[in-house]
Amino acid sequence: MSFFILLSLMHMVYIRSLNGGMKLVFFLFIVVWVLDTAAYAFGSILGKHKLAQNVSPNKTIGGAVAGVVFGIFAAIACRHIFMKDILTSSQAFVLGLVIAVTGQLSDLAQSLIKRDGNVKDSGKIVPGHGGVFDRFDSYIFAAPAAYYVLQISR
Repeated sequence: MSFFILLSLMHMVYIRSLNGGMKLVFFLFIVVWVLDTAAYAFGSILGKHKLAQNVSPNKTIGGAVAGVVFGIFAAIACRHIFMKDILTSSQAFVLGLVIAVTGQLSDLAQSLIKRDGNVKDSGKIVPGHGGVFDRFDSYIFAAPAAYYVLQISR
């Protein structure tokens, strides 16, 4: 498991090596932060229908949809604010969509691992937030997906 996590997160280093790499890594972080925040906020407000009750009982379909929408908005905003020389608007849209979907799938996969291990938190360093691993779980699928989309689209 540790090898998989390390290999997945190594893709951030690969992204860093691309043209405009540091901006692209920052872009990845911003999109994930925005989608996680929007999914939580809107899921709390609009969340009547559970997304995956047995895996992560607090995640809702409304939150997931809001996460995708706001992730795409964040990607397009980043493109217009500081990435005009690196991405086209359509590339930003596709990257935002890919990051938002894979980030949420990655979060669900990590929840499944914790549930399978009968563990609520993945550590004690960040109590009440699922542990340190929960702060980075979205990047495990999102970083490789973003890297390969960037490779294909350039």
